[in-house]
Amino acid sequence: MEFNKAEFAKLLHLAKGNRSINKFGLDSGVDPGYISRLMRQLIQTAPSAQIINKLASRAFNDVTVEHLMAAAGYLPEETKFASLDSTIQADLIFDPELNIALYDGYNEFSPEEKEAVKAIVRNTIETFKRLKAERNAKLDEEK
Repeated sequence: MEFNKAEFAKLLHLAKGNRSINKFGLDSGVDPGYISRLMRQLIQTAPSAQIINKLASRAFNDVTVEHLMAAAGYLPEETKFASLDSTIQADLIFDPELNIALYDGYNEFSPEEKEAVKAIVRNTIETFKRLKAERNAKLDEEK
């Protein structure tokens, strides 16, 4: 998966609708100059997931975060989140290597099973943070 500048630019034009770039930028909270450079395909790297979420949140013409994420290279082109419930959509981690919703079979889980998976991921992250803090404290004591 790679950043498809042409597709991303096309989607931004659709997302902008009949608004000016300045208005789209103001509505979405994204710098209009950056939007303009993306639309003219002058940017070589994909925008961050946070920027894409901002753009999608104010997009016209049914342009979705999934469309933009796929064009940016974060998701396979055929990946669509439309089948995911709103709770899962809100909890997505847009790091493509960590996004549990992209794992094969996840969408087949019941809501309770999905909550269990998310709890395991959260607990694992908290455990790693705690262990890291303990290790750093021990290293500081040894100095």
